[in-house]
Amino acid sequence: MEEYGSHGKENEKKQRSRFMGKLFKEPKKPTSEVEVDDFLHGTSDKLFLVPPSHTNLPPVVQINHSDSASWSLKSELANLGVGSKLPMYTKKSRKGLVVHFSDLPPTIIGDGGELAEVPTIQISLRKEAKPHSPHVSAEEISIEESAMIDSKPYSSEKNDNTEPSNISQIQKTKTGLDLLSEKQFNFIENEGQQQRTVEELPRSLYIQRDKTDRRSISQKIRDEMRLGEGMTLVASRNSIVEGDIPGGIGIEGTTSQLEELHLNTMTNAIRSDSSRSMASNGPQVSESFSESLSAIFRTNTPRETPSTHQMSQSLYERQESTPRTPFSPLPEATVAVGDEALTEFSKRTAQVATLFRQSTESENLASYSLTLLVRMGLWWFLVGRMNLEAAVREKPITPQEQKTNFRNLNQSYMDLVKALWIMEYLKSRIPELDPRSGNDKSPADTLETQQAVISGLRKLTISMKRNNFLPDTQYADHIQGLDSTIWVSDKGDKSLVIGQRLPSVSCITVSLPIGDTTQFFHYGRLLAEAILSEQGTSQLYRCPVLLSIIRNHKDKAIQAIIANQDGTLNFAIQSDKAQGPTWADLRWHARKSMIEIRLPRGFFLCLHCSELDFGNFWRIYDYEKRIYAALSQRSGEGLVFETILRSFQYLDESPHPTFNKEPQPSCHIRLYERTLAQQAATGLRIMHRGFRIALVTSPAIKNLRGVDLDLPSNLPIEFSFLRGEGGFPALLLKMEEANSSMRMLIATFNEVNERTKFHAILTGIALGHDEENIVEGPLKAFALDAENQKPFSFLQTLDWQRFKFINQGNSDLQSCKTTLSEKLRIILEFEHGTITDRINVGPGELKLRLDLYHPLEIKVLRQPQVDMTISIESQAPKGSPHELSGLLNDLKRYSSTRVYAFPSMAQLHLFQVALTGFEVLFDEIVTSFNISRRRMVVPIYKKWDAAMTRIQIIQKEKVIQLVAFFQNFNHGDCMNFILRSTDVFESSFRGGKYSLRIVDAKFALPKSRNEYSGIDHGYVCLDMPEYPGEHDDISIHFENESAFHNFSKSLPAPVKAASRIGSVRR
Repeated sequence: MEEYGSHGKENEKKQRSRFMGKLFKEPKKPTSEVEVDDFLHGTSDKLFLVPPSHTNLPPVVQINHSDSASWSLKSELANLGVGSKLPMYTKKSRKGLVVHFSDLPPTIIGDGGELAEVPTIQISLRKEAKPHSPHVSAEEISIEESAMIDSKPYSSEKNDNTEPSNISQIQKTKTGLDLLSEKQFNFIENEGQQQRTVEELPRSLYIQRDKTDRRSISQKIRDEMRLGEGMTLVASRNSIVEGDIPGGIGIEGTTSQLEELHLNTMTNAIRSDSSRSMASNGPQVSESFSESLSAIFRTNTPRETPSTHQMSQSLYERQESTPRTPFSPLPEATVAVGDEALTEFSKRTAQVATLFRQSTESENLASYSLTLLVRMGLWWFLVGRMNLEAAVREKPITPQEQKTNFRNLNQSYMDLVKALWIMEYLKSRIPELDPRSGNDKSPADTLETQQAVISGLRKLTISMKRNNFLPDTQYADHIQGLDSTIWVSDKGDKSLVIGQRLPSVSCITVSLPIGDTTQFFHYGRLLAEAILSEQGTSQLYRCPVLLSIIRNHKDKAIQAIIANQDGTLNFAIQSDKAQGPTWADLRWHARKSMIEIRLPRGFFLCLHCSELDFGNFWRIYDYEKRIYAALSQRSGEGLVFETILRSFQYLDESPHPTFNKEPQPSCHIRLYERTLAQQAATGLRIMHRGFRIALVTSPAIKNLRGVDLDLPSNLPIEFSFLRGEGGFPALLLKMEEANSSMRMLIATFNEVNERTKFHAILTGIALGHDEENIVEGPLKAFALDAENQKPFSFLQTLDWQRFKFINQGNSDLQSCKTTLSEKLRIILEFEHGTITDRINVGPGELKLRLDLYHPLEIKVLRQPQVDMTISIESQAPKGSPHELSGLLNDLKRYSSTRVYAFPSMAQLHLFQVALTGFEVLFDEIVTSFNISRRRMVVPIYKKWDAAMTRIQIIQKEKVIQLVAFFQNFNHGDCMNFILRSTDVFESSFRGGKYSLRIVDAKFALPKSRNEYSGIDHGYVCLDMPEYPGEHDDISIHFENESAFHNFSKSLPAPVKAASRIGSVRR
C-alpha cells in the first residue's frame, strides 16, 4: 500500500473528514497515557545516550503502562538516522490511500498440518527469526535504542540485596517495551558495535516496508494483526508483576505431574505457553554465585563476549564432528525459557552454595580429572531427578508421611543444586576439554555429557516451573539435616572392586544414561545399595550404584548397566558370555527385593533396592523375554516361513489392545505349523493342527511389541490381496471367533513372491519337500453333509473350478502312499477361495461309494476331522465365513460325507486313483448280480438276485478287486472282494444275454442295514476288505457284448466256456 498526499492540502483533508470523524471518532485516550506520551516525546529530541557497558548496567525502574504510542515511537526511532529530528506524533488520515496487489511471490516458511514433524510454533519462531524485509537492518537502529534494549530486566520483587533505584539515571525514552526479558532481545557484540536481530525487534519495525513495496490487503491485515498482538503482549507483560500471583496457587493441569516431570521433559519446552514464558519475568539474582550459575547456561547465547562465543562455537563444531550425538540442542525459544527457569531455580537455592564449598574444602577438586567431575555432576542430576519424581509420585496422608515427603523433596532439590554447582565449577576448566591439550583422554564424551546435563537441567526446571514444583523462596530454611556431601559414602574394602576385571563401559553417557540417544534406548533406572563379597571370606564392600536399563537400536536384548559414582564399579549385564556377566548369572530374590549377580572367580554382587524398583526391573526384563519367546519354536511346531516385513499393522477390537494400531516398519514375522503326534498301532502319526503367527517389531523401535496369534483349523482364513504404501504387495487376514472380538492384520511384503509363499503355506497349497501335484482336473460340484445334521446348502452356490492332489512325488499313481500319508491332501478351488482336505487316514478309515443314478459322482465317507483348512476372500458373499466356520465345527464332531461331481467319467477315475491308489479297469452298470447260497441241512441252493448293480474292477499293483454297488437290494448296499488268479471264471450266452460266473468265489456278504448303525454300511473300504467267509458262486449278467468283453479283459485269469457238468461241490 502506498500513501500519496500533499502537505498543502492537509487542512482541506481535515475539513472533509470532519463529518466522518464525528461519526467514527475514536475514544479519547486516558489522561495518564497522554501525559506519558508527552513525557516520552519531551526527552527524545536529538538526545542520544552512549550505550552503557554490559558489566556496569544501572538498575532500571519499571514503568507499567500500556500506551500504544510507544510502539509507533520505536518505529519512528528505527527509521530515523542518528541526527534526524523526531516528527510530531499526529494521527494519520487514511484518506487518499491507494491499494495495490503485491508483486512479491509467496514465501514458504515450512510444512504444517497433522502429519508435520515440526510443531507449528517452531515454524513460526524460525519465520520470525529471518528478516522479513531487506530494507530493515540493524544499522538503522539508533544508539539510544540499543542502549534501551541492552538493559537487564527489572525485578519487581523487593530484595534487600538489590540496589536502590535512581530515577535521575533513567533514560526517559524507555517504554514498557524495554521490560521484555532479555531472551527476546538478544544481541551480539561484534567489533565493539551492537547489532540487533530482527527476531527481537518490535513488530512495527519489520512489518514496515519501503515506499516502493506494494502490499496486498491481506498482507496489510496480517501486519495490523501482528501489531495488535505486540501491543497486547506488552500490555499483558506490564500488567503482570511478580508477587501478584500467590505462591500457593497451583497451576492448572498438574494432575499428571509425574508425566510432566519425567516422561515429557523433551516436549514440555516445545508445548509451553509462549505467553506465559514471555510474561514471567524472573527476578535478578544479586548473589555472585547465582549470577555465575546463570552465566554458565548462557554460554552459547548471543550475549557472550567474543572470546567466549568463539570458544563455544569451536566446541560445538568438535561435538558435531564426533559420531556420538546423545542429545539434540534445544530450539532458541526453549533455551530462553529454560535459562529463565534455571535462573529462578538457582536464585532460590543460591544460599546452599556455601555448604558445597565447605564440603569440598578438604577435597582438592583441581586434582581430579574432568571426566570424573562430569561423572559426579551427572550422578547428582540423575539421583536428584529420581528423588524428585518419587516425591511427586507419593501421595502422603498422615502428618508423618507429609513430613517425610517434604524432606525427600528438599533433598532432591539439594541433589540438583549439587549438579548445578559442579557444572559451574567445570566452566573454569572448559579449556582443558580441548583435545590438543592432551589433558583428557575423551574430551568429546566429556563435553557431550556436560552439555547433556545442562540441557537436562533446563528441561527439568521448565517442567518444575510449569507444574509449580520449584523450591520455595525460603528454601534455605529447610536444608537442616539434608545431605550436602559431594562424594557418596562407601564402606568396606575397596580392593575388592579394584580386583575385578570386568569389561567396563567407557562412555559416560552409556554408563549413566540420561535418556534416549541415537544409539541406545533408555527404559529406566533404579538406585540400589551394592554389596560386593567374595565366597569363603568375610570381606565386604558397600556403595550406592545406579542400575540403568538400555538397549542398542540394533540389538534385540536389553542391557543392565551397573555403575557407581566414581566409575570403579562399571559393567554391563548382557547376553554375550564373552563380554561379561549375562542374564543367566542373575538370581532374583523377590521376598528380599534383592538381585544377586555371580561374578568371575567366586565373587558375588548383591543389589538391594526398594520393592517398587525390584518389581519394575523384573517386569521390564520379563516383558522383553516374553516378547522374544513368541518367536521361539515350541513343542509340536515347525517353522515353515520367516521374513522381515516392510510394514505390519494389527487391529484388535478388544478394549485394551496390546499392539499399536499404526503400521510398524521392519517387523520380524515367523509362521509355525502346529502338529499333533499320536502313537498308534501302525506307528507314530503326525497330524496337522493349524498355524501360529509370531511377530516382533523392529529393534529400531523403542517400545517393543509382539503378536502371538493362533490360527486354529476350526476357523476359516479370511484374506484379501492388497497394495500397500508405495505399491508393495500386502496381505490382509481376518479372524473372528464366536463370542469374541474380530482381529485383523495387514502384512506388507517386500516382494510378491514372499506374499505368494506365505499365503500358499497358510492355505495348505504350498508344495513341501519331495511334494508335487500328482493329479489335477476340473470339478463340477462339491457337497458336504455331516451325519444327522442339516446339509450345508451354501456350498452348492459356490462356483467350483478344479481339484488338485498333492502327495509325495512318484511317477506311478498306484505306488503313491494313500494310507497313513502325512502329505496327501485334496485342494478344491472355487471362485473366492480354496478348501484343503488332508487325507491323513489310517487303515480302514477311508470309505467310498458310487451312485447308480449319478454315474459322474463319487461319495467319500470320513471320520470326524480337525485338519481341514478353508480360506476365503473378503470379497466373498456376506455370511460365507460364518457358514464355513459352522461347517468346520461340525466336521470336528461328526462323520461326514463328501460328494464330488465331475464333468466326465475319466475325471472321476483320475480322482479315484489319486485318492485310493486303485486304478479303475472296468466301470459299468450290469443287468443283474446273483449270489448262490446253500441251505444249512439240505443240498438246496437259493439265489440272491440284485438288479441294476454298478460294478468296478480296480487294481493296485498286483491286487485286483471287484466292487459292487446295489440299489434297492434287500440284503445290502455294497460289497467288495479280491479276485485271484486261481479263481475260475465261466462265460455263457443264453437268450441273447451274456453272463459270467465266478466259481467258488471267496467273498463276504454285504452289510445288512439292520446289523450296522450309521451310514457306513453303504460304503466300501478298498484298503482293508472284509474277511471272505463265503464260498459260493457269483453270476453277473451283462446288457451287451462289449460290456462282457471289457469285464473279461479286466479279470486276473482267462474266462472259460461254461461246462455242462456242475461244480465239484454240487
